[in-house]
Amino acid sequence: MIDRHRVPASNPGPPLSTSGQKKQAGRGGAGLAIWYHPDMREPNLRTSRLAIAGGLVAALALAGGGFLLGRGTSPRPDSAPPPAIQSAPPSPAAQPEPPHILGRADLLALAAKAADAAASGQVLPTGLQGKRFELVLPFGCAGPAAADSAAPLRWRYDAAQQTLRVHVAPARWSLADWGLAPDKGGDGTSGEGDTGVDARAGEAAGQARLEGFWIERPWSSAETCPPVPPGPAASEGASAPLLPPEQTLAFAQWRSEAGRTDTARAGRAYALVKRLAPDAAPGPKGLRIRLIGRVARLPDGGSLRCTQAAGPDQRPVCLLAIALDEVRIENPADGAVLGTWSEAIVQP
Repeated sequence: MIDRHRVPASNPGPPLSTSGQKKQAGRGGAGLAIWYHPDMREPNLRTSRLAIAGGLVAALALAGGGFLLGRGTSPRPDSAPPPAIQSAPPSPAAQPEPPHILGRADLLALAAKAADAAASGQVLPTGLQGKRFELVLPFGCAGPAAADSAAPLRWRYDAAQQTLRVHVAPARWSLADWGLAPDKGGDGTSGEGDTGVDARAGEAAGQARLEGFWIERPWSSAETCPPVPPGPAASEGASAPLLPPEQTLAFAQWRSEAGRTDTARAGRAYALVKRLAPDAAPGPKGLRIRLIGRVARLPDGGSLRCTQAAGPDQRPVCLLAIALDEVRIENPADGAVLGTWSEAIVQP
């Protein structure tokens, strides 16, 4: 406190209060005296910092409370729309499966079904025309043929000249052999319709014929020669087999379809002469024919024909009509293709 009563410096007089403190002013204020109230303290650095920090805390608390209050009272925006459902990409179009190629096992099963239907007086399987097939026929399983052999399927290897000779002659039948003449002499029925073709007239003119192969061992789906039974080889005095081999299944082409002519084999045998080293010559597995083509039709419109010329007690003998695209002769020992023939039948 400042005392407004000026008192001479020589006689300052008694203090206004015994509990106060007096502080003399310097120089220009010689006649002034400053008195502090007893409850007042002079501020220092620590108290000043505390005061500033407290003010900042209070300001932050006030600002935070205002923010929360304003957020709670402000209108809420509409809820966000649900995310759009992404449709699954279209699945790629299914690729068509390649057509099944009939093998030896498939063809034998088909022939067995046809024989059963013929023996039971039922309709033979239909819907076969155009189906692709690959049929393997092993031959020459007994080894090389003699030089003067007339077997239709044979091979011979000349070690001195390192030359392989192969001869494969298809079997030939007339239409009447299978009951395909107009009088339908056979007991089997095709089940796919009758086109009314005068087969005997064409056959008499030398045009109609069937060419193909008997299927050896039609009870086996194996595409290789059968194993050689153990024991000594048969001698001249050995007894003959109890029954001769029975031919019950054939595959053949009909060579006189209207408007078509043969442009490849024309009934000739498949023959080849090829130089081979001794280690590449046929061995115990013989050779094999690979027939590649499709199921065709017979003069009566069907693809299958079964007959029982000796009566119902005979096993049916069946024929499957085919159209060959290619014939190969292969060595099963190493899979080498020894010869290839195209069997295309084209429009004239």
